[in-house]
Amino acid sequence: MSQSLDINVLQTDKRDRHLLLFVRPPEGKAARFLCGHDEREWFVAAVPGGASSVVQAKEALKPRAIRARQDLLRVPTRLRNRRKNAAFRRQGEWFFVPASAWGRDPINEKFVLHNEPLRRGAGKAHIVERLFRVAVELVYVCSRHPNACASAATGRVS
Repeated sequence: MSQSLDINVLQTDKRDRHLLLFVRPPEGKAARFLCGHDEREWFVAAVPGGASSVVQAKEALKPRAIRARQDLLRVPTRLRNRRKNAAFRRQGEWFFVPASAWGRDPINEKFVLHNEPLRRGAGKAHIVERLFRVAVELVYVCSRHPNACASAATGRVS
């Protein structure tokens, strides 16, 4: 008996160069993937939940705090996936908000990092002109775990 994947394109957005892909393996759980082309590169991102459109998939990929901020500031639906709106500035998968949005006191300039590279795994770094990190978690990176391992999990890594 042949074991094959069931793959369907749920929606395409030609203008945005994105599509939402539904994949059902012969055994196991079905998954959705947002596929597309950003400013420079092709990408594929696993989408949590049951998104049925490209717009829903993009929303599902945003951090919960960013979605809540969009709602709080009543960002119109048509502006929610722009790189810049009232709720955030976005560069790739990174979302940036003013420190004042989190109720922080003014930031001491000596803690501001300049031209700081941000990257996940071995991907191309995004360079941030000015950055202040909040709630930093120590992670470890090695050739066996290039996407990093949180310090709490290091005892379980071998």
